[in-house]
Amino acid sequence: GDGEPIIGEPPPWSDGPAPSAAEWPLPGPASSFFMDADASLVLVPEADGCLVVADVRFLPVDARDAVPAPLGRGVFELDPPRGRLVLGRPPAGEWVVRVVAQFLARPGSREIVAVERFFRMTVEAAPGASPAVTPAVACGSLESLAREPRLSLVAADRAPVAGVDVGPSDLDALNVGAGVEAAYPDPIVIAVEGDVCATSWSIRWLDPLSGGVMQQIDQENPVRNPFAVSQNRIELSGTPIGRAVVVATLQFGAGVASRAAWQVTYAGPPTPLVEIAGRSGPRVAGRPLCGTFWALADGDFRSEVCAQLVVPEDVETLPLRVDDWVDVEMPGWEIQSWYATCARRGEDGRDLIPTDGCGFGYGTSTPVRFLVPRGATLVLVSLSATRDGLTVSASYAVEVIAD
Repeated sequence: GDGEPIIGEPPPWSDGPAPSAAEWPLPGPASSFFMDADASLVLVPEADGCLVVADVRFLPVDARDAVPAPLGRGVFELDPPRGRLVLGRPPAGEWVVRVVAQFLARPGSREIVAVERFFRMTVEAAPGASPAVTPAVACGSLESLAREPRLSLVAADRAPVAGVDVGPSDLDALNVGAGVEAAYPDPIVIAVEGDVCATSWSIRWLDPLSGGVMQQIDQENPVRNPFAVSQNRIELSGTPIGRAVVVATLQFGAGVASRAAWQVTYAGPPTPLVEIAGRSGPRVAGRPLCGTFWALADGDFRSEVCAQLVVPEDVETLPLRVDDWVDVEMPGWEIQSWYATCARRGEDGRDLIPTDGCGFGYGTSTPVRFLVPRGATLVLVSLSATRDGLTVSASYAVEVIAD
């Protein structure tokens, strides 16, 4: 067809043709491909050579002790020599194809070069091989559905949630009604109807308000080679914490694709408790803001998506004397670094906006201690701390009134 060229795999023997068909090799992913129903094989020699003779035969993948069948005429003698040869295609199934070709090394040359190469192809059938990206379960048949497979999102052991079919624009996906809730470390997996295997996919996490792309996974497979990529369960590794719209586009062959979207809310590990107090008076809790980052002992990490800092509705107020220190503690955690600054509310009273030139202090050790000016101050404290191999970086808000 008109796809990317596939390079044949050379034989394991050094000279001469295969001793017997039973010894034909089973080519690996680089020499394997899928043929659409309306495609034909085209044989092209490398380096602009011109074909003189080609002998093309094929065997079933699971019956390589059978007698090889000729593809088309089997032996093609070309006079004059030509740069490409249309071979046709085998019937539906999985095949090993052997090509023995002779061609002129270059145009105008009389030097004949002979090569033997092997290919593995699937014609109108689900691959039964173990590709480089191996399906979680055996690939189902696309033909049995007679339409594009539907996609579902599965969080941990909960019931699948069918995706909402959406148009080609990401903006079409922002208001879909398919909601999925999960919490770290729950796996989230896209499951394909009928276990049909996709050969490539693109998955995007969108900001639910702006539609901007926050994260993306692309599995490319230009020639739709099922022996390189076949999957019917796609895990959404690295799902960001917070709310996002997940849009998945899966390709199942030429002209067959499914596209669906979900509203996903993914909760992270609990944000550590932070206590804030003066030398005298009450002790209050700092209220965590969005944007927390977790680095886990196994090397995984998660971050919470945060388009805009918002003043928590339950932000607490700490009264103290104007000459009192503000002390910040994170019980049970070892604080590695900290920074404190003031902030202001936006015009709507909800947005939290850090104020430039208003730093109260920073450090890489405890105690976390600083002074604030007289009056009411919205204080923003950012901390990085560790415990049991887990590192967390988080910001907290508190309203301080110093008299």
